[in-house]
Amino acid sequence: MSEPVPSFNNRAPNMYTGKIKMWDSDRGFGFIKRDDGGPDAFAHIKHLSAVFRPESGPTVAFDLVIDERNGRERADAIRLA
Repeated sequence: MSEPVPSFNNRAPNMYTGKIKMWDSDRGFGFIKRDDGGPDAFAHIKHLSAVFRPESGPTVAFDLVIDERNGRERADAIRLA
């Protein structure tokens, strides 16, 4: 029987936080610098789960998923933290 995955700060195990490092409003994408030190996460405007105007600087929470088109990680369900 496997042990349950611990949750930190009442977050789901697959939930991450970070700051929007760069956002290109004209093209609708950017990158999130992860708080856990992992590689920057690609973010696309269609994966925002809350209504906010993305720009460089704010802290966000997000899930990481594998993009089925290219097999690389990307941010999903991006919301203000």
